[in-house]
Amino acid sequence: FVKIIFSFALLQVAAHANYCNYDGCSGVPMGCCDDAALQYCNADSGQCTGACEGQWCDGSFSYCTWSTCDGVIRSTEWCNAGVANCEGVCGGMWCTNGGSDGTGPTAGTPIPAPLPAPTTPAPINPSAGSATTTRYWDCSGGACGCAYLPFGPGTDNEPSHCYSNAMFAAPAGNQHGAAFYGTAAVSQILFGYNTQWLGPGCGTCYKLTGTSNIPGTPTTTNTIVLKAANLCPPQNPACSGNRVHFDIAVPGFDVTQYSFAHVCPSRESNEDAGFSACESWMLNSQDPTQNCDCSAFNSPVLEAGCNNFLSLNWNNPSVQYESVECPFELERLNCWEENGNQYPFGVPEFCESNVDDSPTNPPVPNPTEAPVPAPTEAPVPAPTQAPVPAPTEAPVPAPTQAPVPAPTQAPVPVPTEAPVPAPTQAPVPAPTEAPVPAPTQAPVPAPTQAPVP
Repeated sequence: FVKIIFSFALLQVAAHANYCNYDGCSGVPMGCCDDAALQYCNADSGQCTGACEGQWCDGSFSYCTWSTCDGVIRSTEWCNAGVANCEGVCGGMWCTNGGSDGTGPTAGTPIPAPLPAPTTPAPINPSAGSATTTRYWDCSGGACGCAYLPFGPGTDNEPSHCYSNAMFAAPAGNQHGAAFYGTAAVSQILFGYNTQWLGPGCGTCYKLTGTSNIPGTPTTTNTIVLKAANLCPPQNPACSGNRVHFDIAVPGFDVTQYSFAHVCPSRESNEDAGFSACESWMLNSQDPTQNCDCSAFNSPVLEAGCNNFLSLNWNNPSVQYESVECPFELERLNCWEENGNQYPFGVPEFCESNVDDSPTNPPVPNPTEAPVPAPTEAPVPAPTQAPVPAPTEAPVPAPTQAPVPAPTQAPVPVPTEAPVPAPTQAPVPAPTEAPVPAPTQAPVPAPTQAPVP
């Protein structure tokens, strides 16, 4: 949801006027086929009942707007379907009878019975050719859900752009030869027809090559790769019909006076100065050094995105584009599907920043990879291998081999060989010789005579 160009003449419809409808004059302006036909069918009764085959209704109607309730239809079929659509995903204001409040249809199908379009649209998503460009950043969250909830869970109707949508430096030697990666709101033909939310073109990447076009500055040609992260609505003539257009997401460059959905002051009040710092660049002055101060941002990610775009010296140039495979750095950016088909809780890493070396990323890898290996590999082996063998091999053998043999071999033989014979042979004869003299004489002389000779 992006800015419109100066020459755009908005369809003016006064409250209590006429409108085209397919649902029994339900109070909702409708078009026959797509959002580009919304204005055509509501221009007059002839177009409504003719090519659009609708019913021309007289009376009050309700509608969605991103400006004031002035009776100007700035919205789309889907956003006009009811309060929930308008004030939810579309981030608009629901108006009835030219005044603001929430009376009016709350549900319904934007196109109850689609009929053939007055003109046949070109095939969706042409893969290469020439395109036009503009720049924007309205903080509205976008039609591909590449956003977060600055006010927390339960505020799905107040999303804001992920900072990672901002342009950042592409890795050196990348396969596309790109200076920068970033995101853009793409025109209906790239986003997909008959839808304003999560079109089939969401997440597609395109390589754009363009030449600087600021008078008085060096002419340089640069390539950037952009991921489709939003819809540039067909109410912007540059994005309607079969036109291929890229509204590049650049923080600080949204021209609020022509923006459909600039909600930065309410959703990102702490960065409000930055978001308006470059909106008059190359408008009030043709001096490219005037009317832009990227340093007004507090966030280094937003400041870098602002400066990166400024360095291209691109003032809405025409470019050559082609569909390419998304590089890893763009593929990982947080959008609706990456967040599990919902807005995330908190701010995911690659929603808050688009680079690995941002202030929030380094602390995680450094303490995790360095400290853990050091205490695990060094201290554990040292106490396990050294202390255990030393007390087991040295102390045990020494007391086992030396002390045991000494007391076992020496004390046992001495008391066994000497004391036993002495008390056995001596005590027995001594008490026997006195009481029994007769039987002692025969055995005694035999041992006595032998030792004497």
